[in-house]
Amino acid sequence: MSKRKLINKSNSSIVLSFISIITFVYIVLFEFILPANKFLPKPSTLIEAVPALINDYNFITSFIYTISIVYSVFLISYFLIKWFFPLL
Repeated sequence: MSKRKLINKSNSSIVLSFISIITFVYIVLFEFILPANKFLPKPSTLIEAVPALINDYNFITSFIYTISIVYSVFLISYFLIKWFFPLL
């Protein structure tokens, strides 16, 4: 293997281990050690909320709809500015 492939492979494993450690610390800290936390939600609440977001609120389709509206407005405004103010 080349050095570049080894570096990329080691970087991805470092990132994966970092995310795993942060997730573990978050679960242990806010589920067991600080149960009276008012700032961040408990991990069990987040796990219970994800299926409700997907099923009840149609999160994925609403997210795609919102993103398409935002990007289409950016695109339309870009072309309108280019058309009406060509010297900008």
